[in-house]
Amino acid sequence: GGFVRDRFGYLGFNSSGRSNAVLVSGSSSIWRNSSDLIVGRSSRNNRVSVTDGGVVSNIFGYLGYNISSSNNSVLVAGTGSIWKNAADLSIGTNGMGNSLVISGGGQVLDGSGYIGGGVTSVSNTVLVTDAGSVWNGTNLYIGYSAACNNLVISNGGCVRASYSSIFDPLSFSSYLGYNESGSNNSVLVTGAGSVWSNGSGLCVGYFGANNRLVIADGGRITVAPSGFDPSFIMVGFNPSGSN
Repeated sequence: GGFVRDRFGYLGFNSSGRSNAVLVSGSSSIWRNSSDLIVGRSSRNNRVSVTDGGVVSNIFGYLGYNISSSNNSVLVAGTGSIWKNAADLSIGTNGMGNSLVISGGGQVLDGSGYIGGGVTSVSNTVLVTDAGSVWNGTNLYIGYSAACNNLVISNGGCVRASYSSIFDPLSFSSYLGYNESGSNNSVLVTGAGSVWSNGSGLCVGYFGANNRLVIADGGRITVAPSGFDPSFIMVGFNPSGSN
């Protein structure tokens, strides 16, 4: 396999630098960034594909960084294919219409995961599909400050948010609609073997309104106890969080 090592990784640095592509494919094929990886810094239609055992690693990961960075995508597909983020991963930091697909046994690892970070980062999507496909992190925010972002877990895919604290009896691993501007976001867990696993509570509408959680066709959500409290899913944590 091939090997590329650098400090920062940029795909689509300026607004004119659009429609670029990177493929990391095959066992022992590695793209290692000692700092951050930004797919679509200021431009659109850039894509990274990690397939057939390829590995991409970095500190922070960003997909759709600036407002002008739309419709960028990352695909992690196939057993042994991994995107390793040592810190947080943001799908739609400020850009709209960006997407992450994890399929066929691929894995994405991070600290906290964000879908729709800034208020302008609308309509970003993550799909985790097929048995063995995993998105694994500490906390997960769907619609941190933005609207109309989506997470779909299907066909045996798994999303894990492992945060738990015995010192915080009302702690959440995952949030659907975090800030007031985080409205009309959705999560769908569908199909036998599809799981959204939480190390503590799950909140639908922390401050945001009109967010939607759907569990269908054998999909499951698991929520572990938090501190001395039993496991819980809370809908509408704050007065503005009407869902």
